[in-house]
Amino acid sequence: MATIAITLADFVAKFDTLGTPFAAILTVTEPKLLKNSRQTGEPCPFAKGVRRLAWRHVQLGANYGNAVNLQREREEHPDKFVPEGLWKSAKHPEGAGRHYGKHLIRHVDTGETYFGYRPASDKETGEILPHKVDIWQDIATGTPVDVDKLQGYLPKQSGQPATQETDKRIVWQTVKTANVVAVKCGDEYVLDHNA
Repeated sequence: MATIAITLADFVAKFDTLGTPFAAILTVTEPKLLKNSRQTGEPCPFAKGVRRLAWRHVQLGANYGNAVNLQREREEHPDKFVPEGLWKSAKHPEGAGRHYGKHLIRHVDTGETYFGYRPASDKETGEILPHKVDIWQDIATGTPVDVDKLQGYLPKQSGQPATQETDKRIVWQTVKTANVVAVKCGDEYVLDHNA
């Protein structure tokens, strides 16, 4: 397996012809923390925030609507599912996300690009499987942080949309392309965001 430095544009051009590959992606994110704990009300002890490094097993370019409809067929649901727009708001009632190519989504206001993907999940329940590597660090000190200490400060995760009407949850997520450091899919592709 080779390690290949590649621009985002070249990576997308290469993989747009491959369908929906299974891959592992290395992401570096800085989740927004609540100022006070939801459980205790105590102020957040991580004044500069936290950084999360995670290898996530994913299916890149997965079509959310198709995945839900396939699950509905398996569960013998009579009606077709039509997904709502991505990032709906009063300003964008149809959603602010626009797909282009198989793998990317652009936010119409910010211009930021995102990968759309299905995270690896349990075949029976649809619950997301743990990441291969999941490291949390205090940005101020660089020291590791036990994720259990963050639970009261992390925003609540959204649940299964009621419109899915499936017993098995179908999860589909986005991550900013700027936060994706590398992708392993056969070879390891290190994304050069400065080119």
